[in-house]
Amino acid sequence: MSRAELKSLAKKQIKGNVLILFVIGLIAGADHFLGGFCSSFVQSSMMSNLNVGSKSATLSPGMFMPLVWYMAVFIIISLVIMSPLRISHNYAYLEAAKDQKPGFSMLGYGYKN
Repeated sequence: MSRAELKSLAKKQIKGNVLILFVIGLIAGADHFLGGFCSSFVQSSMMSNLNVGSKSATLSPGMFMPLVWYMAVFIIISLVIMSPLRISHNYAYLEAAKDQKPGFSMLGYGYKN
């Protein structure tokens, strides 16, 4: 199959579904934003709470456990909420590839199946 044929097939599959696929992708991609936010929060917290000595910098003991709990909560949210959303996102694109009309109801696909 040539590049031009693949391009026309992709246009046919996405035609009429652009908005819904974009919104589903935006919702499912929220974990990337959340991950970046958590990473920058942890880094800024660690940098502001470092004990700088003559040879090395260490994290203050009072800041270590809150960071561990924060990261544990982020991992649980990512696994329980965001992973099924990513599955739903992929399923919506598969439905569009099969020439079926994806809908917002597909956001729950990862949770149901």
